[in-house]
Amino acid sequence: MSPFKTRAFTPYRSENSGLEDGDEACLEPRQKTCPEPCRRSSSLKLNKSPTSLGRGSTWFTLVEILITITIVGILSTVTVVIINPTQLYKQSRDSRRISDLNTLNLAAGAAQSEFGTSVLGNKNTIYVSVPDTISTCDNLGLPQLPSGYSYHCADAPSLYKTDGSGWLPINLEGTNSSVSHLPVDPVNSVSSGLYYTYSTNNSYELTARPESVLYFIGGEKDVASSDGGPNNYLYEVGNNLNLYTGGSIILNGSFNQLTTPYTPGWDVSLNGNYKPTVGFSPGYNGGVQVPGIGYHAHANPTAGFNGGAGVEEIDQNCQYGYCHRWLGINYGWSAPATSMDWKDGTKITVQFLAKVNTTGKQVAFGLYHYSSSAGIYTFTGAWSVQSLAAANKWQVISQTFTVTPDWEISSHSVSLYIYGHYGTEGTLAVDDASLTYVK
Repeated sequence: MSPFKTRAFTPYRSENSGLEDGDEACLEPRQKTCPEPCRRSSSLKLNKSPTSLGRGSTWFTLVEILITITIVGILSTVTVVIINPTQLYKQSRDSRRISDLNTLNLAAGAAQSEFGTSVLGNKNTIYVSVPDTISTCDNLGLPQLPSGYSYHCADAPSLYKTDGSGWLPINLEGTNSSVSHLPVDPVNSVSSGLYYTYSTNNSYELTARPESVLYFIGGEKDVASSDGGPNNYLYEVGNNLNLYTGGSIILNGSFNQLTTPYTPGWDVSLNGNYKPTVGFSPGYNGGVQVPGIGYHAHANPTAGFNGGAGVEEIDQNCQYGYCHRWLGINYGWSAPATSMDWKDGTKITVQFLAKVNTTGKQVAFGLYHYSSSAGIYTFTGAWSVQSLAAANKWQVISQTFTVTPDWEISSHSVSLYIYGHYGTEGTLAVDDASLTYVK
């Protein structure tokens, strides 16, 4: 039985219902007619001296002035686009991040080769480059880790040390490493999401998050999705890029694990026959009008980023008489107050990659939770509808929601829904979904 159909209540939207509820230029003042020169002349007199303009003429035509203004405007725009100081600063910091991680990668590899895996640090520990007075980083507000994992931070005086007491647990002083002090991220703050991490389990991995358009996912020098690691938001190096580095509690958010055949009664020629093996629901909704006709959200082995697996939500059901019929996928957690210690003030960040084939197509998503005051499940306070800046380009969608006292999550579930039936008709593709939380 699919995860979707086991829900006690399945929110959906047809054309009759919606989840979005809750959801004349020369005139002087007081002058009634133009002066004679204004009405009869199409040029502006700038200077009576014929030599002042260097062309033996006392006039610039309006056309010449307009052309000059247009050219200056275009050049100004091009200059701002080409020489964008903010992006240049970000690119410079990203270059440093890449260099830092490559340096640390070489140093860690050399230490392992010379002394073995015992020098790499503690298993199931995420070492962070941000300093804290508490070794488990309790003051930093880092994303919650699964059971069995922990963070480790060095204090500020020790942060850069290379003897194993710095943020990196490897003693580099007895090796041939040229690292005299440990590098940290140029920004190095948890609130920005820009810091280095290191994890180990008889192997190791180092990560950093690029911040510039050039180096981030989809950029001309994209290092985040081209490094061979599974996380398309991070630059990953090491000898094992599949180690857990903290973050998302969503399983199979990249949709790489698919099961086939899956034929729940939809039109296979439109929706295919794949479903996620674990994680998100398959997308089929038997509660919509005539579910055997038209499109449902569905997994596709080639619909994701860089031609990999992903989810397609094809909002083109008007041709079948069901305009903007419900399209969505969901992922649920049972009683997260108990299972994950979610409570009042817990901040939950949803992030995923999205692509649309037309700029009018929107993506809507939220956390469906039980309201104690209303006595029903609702998206209130945890709902977002976003428009993508460009068509046919993968973009990062992100939103943070906060748990309030009205959320009854001790005995009720919470589900993440991602919908594709908002905005104009078109197609929404989704990939690399993640959810992190900070208590």
